[in-house]
Amino acid sequence: MSQIEEQPRENYVSFDALSPLPPNNRDFLPSVINPDAPHWNILSALGFVIISILAIIIFPNLAFIVYALANSVPPSEWANLVNDPNAILAAIATTLPAHLLTILVGWMLVTRNGRQPFFQTLGWRWNGFRFWACLLTTIGLYGVAVVIANFFGEQENELTRILK
Repeated sequence: MSQIEEQPRENYVSFDALSPLPPNNRDFLPSVINPDAPHWNILSALGFVIISILAIIIFPNLAFIVYALANSVPPSEWANLVNDPNAILAAIATTLPAHLLTILVGWMLVTRNGRQPFFQTLGWRWNGFRFWACLLTTIGLYGVAVVIANFFGEQENELTRILK
């Protein structure tokens, strides 16, 4: 018996009921959303991964450049910025916009720029998993983290060295 069972067609969400577009603009979109056969292909998925990686690489480097220019650091001394706590903090702070860009591009890919519902297109359903189960799982994982931290003690890392 296969672990992945084909769902009956009536279990899929009808796109017509969820679309924010008027009916005359929906002609090119599917009438039924099947998360097992997404509309994107390997090239668009690979492009998404590349954009995500480039954002994580480019944003912190841009932060270093902006920080250096704002503080009148000559280009010959930019290599020394890796020891400047403020420059490192600026670079770390840019990871949030990089991740937000990744989420935005992912949303655009999955929803066709808002023309399809996000969760239904991905096939994300709770399937009986309730909020209290999420809460208990979160508390349990934090408990495991506390036990591990108490067992191994506080480890010094780059961030704690920078903050000291």
